[in-house]
Amino acid sequence: MRRDRAIARTAIRDLAPVHLGALGLGVLIALPQLQRFAKHATIDAWPLMALPIAALWGGIVVGGGSRAHFVHLFARPVLRLRVLAWRWLVLFAGLAIIGAAFELGLLHAGRRGPEPSTILLATLLASAFGAQGGAFAHREAPALGAALVLGATFVLPGQVALQAERITSTRVVETLGWAVLLPIALAFAAAAWPVVWMWSRDLPARGWHGTTRAILSSLVATLVCFLVVVWPTLAWVRHPERGELLGVVAVTPEGPIVATGTRGRDGERDVVDGLVVVAPDGQRTTMWNRHEEAPDSTVWRIAVPERWGSEPQDTVWIRLVDGVEPDATHPIYDVALEVGIEAEVPVDATAFADDRHFAEFDAVYGPVGRWNLGVHGGTMVLRDLVAPRQGFIRSLRAWEIGDPRSNYAVGDGCIWGIDATGDLFMLRIPWEER
Repeated sequence: MRRDRAIARTAIRDLAPVHLGALGLGVLIALPQLQRFAKHATIDAWPLMALPIAALWGGIVVGGGSRAHFVHLFARPVLRLRVLAWRWLVLFAGLAIIGAAFELGLLHAGRRGPEPSTILLATLLASAFGAQGGAFAHREAPALGAALVLGATFVLPGQVALQAERITSTRVVETLGWAVLLPIALAFAAAAWPVVWMWSRDLPARGWHGTTRAILSSLVATLVCFLVVVWPTLAWVRHPERGELLGVVAVTPEGPIVATGTRGRDGERDVVDGLVVVAPDGQRTTMWNRHEEAPDSTVWRIAVPERWGSEPQDTVWIRLVDGVEPDATHPIYDVALEVGIEAEVPVDATAFADDRHFAEFDAVYGPVGRWNLGVHGGTMVLRDLVAPRQGFIRSLRAWEIGDPRSNYAVGDGCIWGIDATGDLFMLRIPWEER
């Protein structure tokens, strides 16, 4: 215990500048947002990005040091890996305290921006890459350069894979849930084990042979981790049955047809991976997979043709464009899917032009009993005919892939839609929320 306390005190002293730097950097990032917070009651989560930056420098401290510093650490008869474990533990403990303080402030203020899972992953990997750089060189500049190069060989292929599959890290985390900790742990282990190997064998002396072996081992571990863990995980997540819900296309006897994929963020367009049928028990069945049918194309529009006062055709039309944007060199073509559609026919909203309670609707369904369903833009309104001022309002998710009425469907005695949070909801006739 006495030895552990001595090691911990030394680690705290060595890492104190890193922790203070993380706290100061986070405060500097947060200060310009205080004026904005007073007006909008929300604040960006970017102050948390101080944690990965500090973890990179902290990793250099954890994994490295001068020869004189190592001689001081190893002067007492203690296992080297115990010293390394204590230094890493002190680094993470300090960053966790700082991150928790920022996170509590963000939760109180209303947060937006990077998700905590993304910050956690970046912090863990940054500390491992920094430790690699610190183990390879005792001077900060070469150590930082080695850390950035090794980090790039791990991060860039994963980022390229995300872009190629047109999915986001947020979708990966939401799909895997707690299981995302497994690939994160494997990635951290792949990046950290060369440091453990060098600490157990070579330090405090650093030779070219040992450093070269460690670098090559790190690159091989990165390649194996990417091919065995990262790529299969992304291929599993991209399947339409595990995509985010984008919009309801139509209703069939088996359940609603829902377009799934990746929700656009920061002004980006939604990416459709396919169409799935959601059974009453929540089971999803893929009926069209873009990755198999049109892997190099982008879904530009989904529609079910219909005319006012007539039943929709039993056909779902998918408009595709080669590439990611339509232009003169990327032709647009349509794909037809024959399905059995059950639909209620909407009434032309102009029929209610003289009624101030319904004139604002784009489409009106009903009446069924004493209820009418009106849709205006992204809002669904259930209006009580006996007391027109009373009704139930539900916000629909804005979805630009289809026509204005393609983010909900009415049929088989139910109303299906995707709400603003991206969840599938259903209202049964007589249209009371269940």
